[in-house]
Amino acid sequence: EVAWSQLYSLGGKRFDQAEVIAGFRRAEAAGDPGGAAGLAYCHALCVGTGLDGDRAFALAGRAAAAGHPLGEAVLGICHEFGYGTAEDPGAAFELYSKSARSGCVLGQHRLARCHIRGVHVGRDPALGSRMMKALVDRHRFVPAVRDLSDEIHRGGNIGVYRDLYDSLTAMCFEAAGRGDPEAMYWLGRIARRNGWDYRAVMEHWERAARLGQREALSIFADIAGGNRGYRDLMRADRDSLCRVAVLAYQRGDRISHVLTYTGDAHRDGLGGVGRDYPKAESLYLQAINRSRCNAHNNLIWLYLAGESDLPGSRLRPDLALLHCRAHARCGSWCDGGFPCHVLADLLSNERFADQIKPDLPRAYAAGHRAKELGNPHWRDGGRLEQLAERMGAEQLAEAEALVAAGYPARREDVMEAYRELIAMGRLDQHAMDFHCSERQLPASRTRSGPR
Repeated sequence: EVAWSQLYSLGGKRFDQAEVIAGFRRAEAAGDPGGAAGLAYCHALCVGTGLDGDRAFALAGRAAAAGHPLGEAVLGICHEFGYGTAEDPGAAFELYSKSARSGCVLGQHRLARCHIRGVHVGRDPALGSRMMKALVDRHRFVPAVRDLSDEIHRGGNIGVYRDLYDSLTAMCFEAAGRGDPEAMYWLGRIARRNGWDYRAVMEHWERAARLGQREALSIFADIAGGNRGYRDLMRADRDSLCRVAVLAYQRGDRISHVLTYTGDAHRDGLGGVGRDYPKAESLYLQAINRSRCNAHNNLIWLYLAGESDLPGSRLRPDLALLHCRAHARCGSWCDGGFPCHVLADLLSNERFADQIKPDLPRAYAAGHRAKELGNPHWRDGGRLEQLAERMGAEQLAEAEALVAAGYPARREDVMEAYRELIAMGRLDQHAMDFHCSERQLPASRTRSGPR
C-alpha cells in the first residue's frame, strides 16, 4: 500500500521510484498478491523497469486469480494493449468494471477512460469526465488530473472551466514537485498548449522521461526522429535527445526512432555512453528491420567514416554500396538524394577499386537521380559532364538507357539489394517485405533521358 501510494502521490507522499519497486518486490516475495499486481503494473508501464508484457500478464493474472482488485485492473491493461496476450477490449472493460466495483482507484480510472475514449462502449465523455472528477476530488489521483485536464482542453472548454483547469494545473505542479513523472509529463503538455517557452516544455518532458514515463519517452523519440508536430522543439541539444533515447532503450523500448538515436549515441559518444562501432551498427540494422528506412543513411556514414578513434571502426565501402542501393528510392526525396549521391561516388571512384568494381554507366545514372532530387553535389550538372567524358560511346548509351529505365530507383533494383543483405544475414525478411511493399515502394515509372 505504501509503494502504491508513492507511485501516484496519493496522500501527498514523496515519489521514490526505487522504493516503489523495492516495496512491490518485498510484498510479492512475501506472497502478497498486491505486490505481484504492483510489479505487473511497473512492467507494463516501464516504471523503474523495462517493458515486459509477458511478465506483466503473468503477475497480473496471478494477482487477479487471488481476487486482488489492483491485479484485475492491471490484467485489464494487458488485455487492452496486448501485453502478453491478444488485444481484447471487451475483456479489459469487464476487468476494469470488476476492479472499480471493489473500490480500486486504478480500476475506476481505467473505466472512466473507456467511457471517454469509447473502449468497448459507446463514447460518453460527459460520464467519463464525471468519473474522473470524482477521482480528483477524493484521491487527487494524478492520472485522473491529467485526463480531466485533457478533456477540458480538447472540448474547447477552458474558458468555461477556467477555475477547475487552473486547479488541475496547480495539482500537477504539486505532484511534480513530489517527483511524480505523470505530473511532469502533463506539465510539458500544458506548457506547450499554453505557449510557454520551449525550454520549459523540454525540461518537464525530460524529467518525466528520465523516470521512465512512457509517453514522455515516446515524445522524445518523435522529436529525435524529426516529427513535424514537434518541429518547434527541435532546438533541444542532440546530447539530451540521445540520452533519453538510451534511457528508453535500456527500459526495453525498441521503436525504430529509439534504436536509431541510441545507435547515434554509441557512434558519437553521446547520451552518457561510450563510442562503440559494433553496437551502433547493430542498432541501425535493428531499426531498418523495424521499418526505419532512413537508418540506411546512418549505416552509410558509419561504413565510410573509418575513424581510427571509434572502437571497432572499419572502412567498408562495399557495405555502404549495398545500403545505398537499398535506399536509393525509399525516402530519397526527404534526404536530398544522399544515397544516390554516395552510390555514384562509390561506383566511379578508383580509390575503392579493390572492393568495388567501377561501373561508370551506373554511376552516371545514380548521379542523374541525385541531380533530380536537388543534391548539392550534382545539381549543376558539372559532375555528370565529367563522368560522360570518361565513358566511350557504348558506355554512354548504356548510361542513358539506365537513366531512362529509372535506375537506381527501380523497385527491382532495390529488392535485389535487400535480397543480398538478407542473404548475408544483415537484415530479415520483414525489412524487405515492408520497405519493398507496393505502398512504400510503388513500381517505377519510365522517365525521359538525361537533360
